[in-house]
Amino acid sequence: MRPFDRTRLRIQWAFGLIVLALVVVGVGMALGHGPDPESAPSESAGRQLRRQDSKPPEPPPLPPPAGPPVTAHGVSVLGSGIEAALNRLSKSTRTSVLVVDPETDEALYSYNADIALIPASNQKIVTAAALLRLVGKDFEFATPFRGTEPLRDGVLDGDLIVSGVGDPSLSGRYFEGRPFEAMRAVARALKDTGLRRIKGSVLADTRAFSGPRTGPSWPQADAWRPWMVDVTPLVFNESRVDIVCEPQGDKVQIVFEPDVGYGSLRNRMELTAKKSEHNVIFLRPDASQEFTIRGKLWSGGRGFRDDASVADGELYFVVALTKALREVGVEVEHEAKLLTGNPADTALHPLFTYRSRLATTLPSMLELSHNLFAELHFRRVAIAKGKPASFAGASEAVLDWLDDEGLRVQDTVVADGSGLSRDNRISARQLAAILGRMYHDPQRDFFRNALAEPGEVGTLSRRLKNLEGRVAAKTGTLNGASALSGYAQAASGRWLAFASLFNGGSTADARRAQDAICQAICAAR
Repeated sequence: MRPFDRTRLRIQWAFGLIVLALVVVGVGMALGHGPDPESAPSESAGRQLRRQDSKPPEPPPLPPPAGPPVTAHGVSVLGSGIEAALNRLSKSTRTSVLVVDPETDEALYSYNADIALIPASNQKIVTAAALLRLVGKDFEFATPFRGTEPLRDGVLDGDLIVSGVGDPSLSGRYFEGRPFEAMRAVARALKDTGLRRIKGSVLADTRAFSGPRTGPSWPQADAWRPWMVDVTPLVFNESRVDIVCEPQGDKVQIVFEPDVGYGSLRNRMELTAKKSEHNVIFLRPDASQEFTIRGKLWSGGRGFRDDASVADGELYFVVALTKALREVGVEVEHEAKLLTGNPADTALHPLFTYRSRLATTLPSMLELSHNLFAELHFRRVAIAKGKPASFAGASEAVLDWLDDEGLRVQDTVVADGSGLSRDNRISARQLAAILGRMYHDPQRDFFRNALAEPGEVGTLSRRLKNLEGRVAAKTGTLNGASALSGYAQAASGRWLAFASLFNGGSTADARRAQDAICQAICAAR
């Protein structure tokens, strides 16, 4: 049935329900306004996630599939484009869509806008907005490198302690694709302080973060995958390592890149002359530094390379730094290890502080949908709000921020910062409200430019190519969940904010609907 092929009786019935809901609940959260105080969630209902990291609250159940879409106003200002796309979705698809004019707060299209669904990586919009509003794009991560003893004549008669703060920037992404060059830069800076010899070790201090290193409902079977990195406050090369397989005579040679002396490899690979038999499988048990590589490598190819996450990023960091220090001429007598004990800051002796700006790392989180960056930024929200830098503490901090901004609603669940957790819940109205808030923020241009765009590097590079320069949005994908939310420029030149969440049904169909929403917005006058 078409969206507007309704009997008069059903229209009157639906209109009566809407009026009744408005009377009972109040206006609720219109774009840019908070919930009515009488309808705000109670402390116990809204903040269950704060109690402990290991047991997140039960998220509200997903709503049942809706019938054909009906706009809130009875007619769609944007025409039939969105309606036609939503009508092609299967009946099992749950949908929440809202398009608004952020200049006027007017809703131009609305369908199930208040239903909270799984946002997948659209959760990163919430994380980014909270952090930008709290600390600003010019915020600097500051990682201190300190000695347990003062430096005398170039000699540190003790250990070098690196205290992690969750800075993700020591990556080849920001050093011309050469990850180890990032660590060499730190080593050279330490040498420039006059350091020539460390009689102890380089120690990893991870006290800034607490609680579990993986989020609620994360897929534990995928622990080695690069998008499933454990969250630690010391991060080198995004806590990833490339595993390179190449033919060497009648065998397969396997190496790490960069090879910093961390981890081990078990080579279970064979060469094959048949391209059809080419198959490479990585295995790393949870919390293990050993990778098993098995399968068959086609001898007629150029080899195989892929990246994988390491088990303990903080140890990876200090092992890499130890190697870099030795390469630049600083003697380190003992091997890297983790800090034990709890030395007071006043007992440590500053040597060097490595600094990087949020303006560098936040665009990578949004346009590339980088999960580790999102979780590190999530913890920075916790620190900015005076909460523990853990999943639970960061969740509490984001909920508090939503309260402060007047953007929190009853069914909101914040389980992580990246959207990997299936426990997250948010509605299109709430996402659009956050986008509207950022539209009026002085950092609007930075935020919009940090989102993915068609034709540019990022998650929209192969979509909406006819709309280059007119769409800036965040994608989101999990099994059974797809989302696209951001800004699109109408034919009139005005920028509209939109949020679209799809749970269940076909991901391909959901993406077609998302693209149709963008096409409809960009055609509007």
